[in-house]
Order: sequence, then C-alpha cells, then structure tokens
Amino acid sequence: MAEHLDGLPRIDTEKLTEEEWYERGLEMGLEINGPVFLRILEDLKKIDALLAHSLVEYAYGQTYARPATDLKTKELCTVAALTAMDFPDQLKTHVFGSLNAGATRDEVKEVIIHMHLLCGWPACIKALRIYQEAIEHLDEKRRMAEQTREDNE
Repeated sequence: MAEHLDGLPRIDTEKLTEEEWYERGLEMGLEINGPVFLRILEDLKKIDALLAHSLVEYAYGQTYARPATDLKTKELCTVAALTAMDFPDQLKTHVFGSLNAGATRDEVKEVIIHMHLLCGWPACIKALRIYQEAIEHLDEKRRMAEQTREDNE
C-alpha cells in the first residue's frame, strides 16, 4: 500500500467506517500535537462528547489526513488562519503542531509576520507574542530535560 505525504498509508476512503475515520483522526492528532491532543480531547469531552468525537473524526481524520499537501504545509496554513482570526489558544497549540510537523521556528515566525499584510499589525504583533511564549515554553522544557539528564549522570 502506497504512503501519502504524511507517512500514513493511502487508503480507499470510500470504504472507511466511522470508527476507522476516528482512529485515523486520533493518529493524526497525536502526530501533530503529541500527548497534549489527548488532554484537549478530554477537556472537550467534558463539555460535549459528540463534538470531541467529531473533531477527531472529521477535522483530523477526514481533513488533516488528506493526501494532497503535507502536514507541515497544513499546519503553517492553520497558523496563518488562526493569526488572522485572533484565536490565541488555538494558535499556540498549532505553533507547537507546526514544529512537530517539521516546520522550523523561522518558518512559523515568517508565516505570522507575513500575515500583517493581510490582517494588520495588531493581529501580527499579538500572534508574534503568542509564538514567543510557545518558543520560550519549548526552550524551558529543553533546559529542564538537559538539567535532569545532567543530574542523572
């Protein structure tokens, strides 16, 4: 079976069951967001379990898993859209997702900077602050992991 750009097997989507779409979406969500995806789902399930299920099945299973573009491109597009729409919590999550999908820090930052042409300086500056918070969080996690390794040696 051939693979599509995200490394998942190309499948005959006409034959997938709802549960198979869900499983595919769960794989994709974990690939993008890691274990944080499960926490996001659990939080959403407390509010509305059907909506959480739909997010996995449709957004991640049927949309993010489409084969024509790679995951990095999809995530950079998502960062651009969330910058324009001013959704800071989701933007931070997808900054991490972009990096997990193979984008560099500079690529993510440049996508946000480019958005000032389309959605204005205030949205761009706000998104850059969110980007910086995400980067500082990653750097702190890296420092803590390095310190733990040094302490264990």
